[in-house]
Amino acid sequence: PERAMGRGRENPLCEEFDPLDPDCDTDYQAILFFPDKSCFVKSFEEKNPCDESLLPGHYTHASLYLCYDKVPKPGPTHADDLQRLEVTCATARFVEAVRQTMQIMRLLSFV
Repeated sequence: PERAMGRGRENPLCEEFDPLDPDCDTDYQAILFFPDKSCFVKSFEEKNPCDESLLPGHYTHASLYLCYDKVPKPGPTHADDLQRLEVTCATARFVEAVRQTMQIMRLLSFV
């Protein structure tokens, strides 16, 4: 496949949510991943077919961090959120471990 779509939401308290609950669908943001970039899109879980068009004012970026950094209308805690998401040695090791696990399991393969 040339792209993969996922969805995410902020959960700083690590609370358990039902990701398939239709009432929580708007809490999640759809993210479209390409082999070399990513972007926020309009799609919702309950809508069929999915809408892969970009959110207004959004563009594709080389990383998900940049997508979040460049949101057109950042919230009041945007700077704190970016600091929490900043790449550190520990997060880089974690991301590499996830990447290797996904590669072994072939969950996402752009080859």
